[in-house]
Amino acid sequence: VDFERLNGAWSACMGRRGFDFGTVFEPANRDYEQSGQPSKLEIQTATADADCRAEVGLTPQNVMPIIAGFEAEIIDKYSLELAELLQIERDILERFSGSEV
Repeated sequence: VDFERLNGAWSACMGRRGFDFGTVFEPANRDYEQSGQPSKLEIQTATADADCRAEVGLTPQNVMPIIAGFEAEIIDKYSLELAELLQIERDILERFSGSEV
């Protein structure tokens, strides 16, 4: 499953419903009216988002392997840096707990 293909299909679906979002992450980051209750626009956006995700197959079952692949790439690319950060964290915990971690 290709995330770019799914995202493009989702964006096109949203466009057919009157929304201009380039990525599936944009609706959640949009500034909606803050009144304590979801606005009409927020409800319409969420409904279209859910419908389009279902229509194009942008489901957790399809997305989770993609995310896992991205995470594996990042871990491989930054394994030395991650190991250094882990050691720093262990050193800090050891300093404050008084015992080896």
